[in-house]
Amino acid sequence: MWALSKAYHTPSREAEQPWRETLQDQRLGITFMQERDALALFPLSTASEMEHALESLLRREADQDPVAEQVMAWLDWPMNQSQTTRDFAWYGAQYDSRMGFLGGYDIGTSGYTGDTTVQVVLFDRLPVAFWFHLSANHMQQDYQQRLSYDPALIATTKRAIRLADSP
Repeated sequence: MWALSKAYHTPSREAEQPWRETLQDQRLGITFMQERDALALFPLSTASEMEHALESLLRREADQDPVAEQVMAWLDWPMNQSQTTRDFAWYGAQYDSRMGFLGGYDIGTSGYTGDTTVQVVLFDRLPVAFWFHLSANHMQQDYQQRLSYDPALIATTKRAIRLADSP
């Protein structure tokens, strides 16, 4: 670490250039607001479009499509956690966390009812404090998993969405 630090602080501008380029290429050293604003540059999709893609993937897996089977195998990493196996017969998910944005999609078969749920949850333009709160201790992941099987959480979430949409 010291050697790298010492190498960065050289009197030669040419020697510093690769370090500066790496920082820029990796978006290191930018502020929270700059990172959040950069989300506008990422490809955009709606939750509905993503949900339809997952439903198609689920149908293709049922037809024993090898590509769909491989993607579903990549998604099932949460099944290695005892809490997940307690609540789900099968669960697959992918989560994304960037400054000011949290998102995820999941497919789960409830261990209680046997019903399969496909859902996409996107939180964008989050205030800094709320983003930190949801990012801490995997709260977003817990929320999204519980949204697949917890009737009280489902009702509360729907009520909150209705209130947010009302004038």
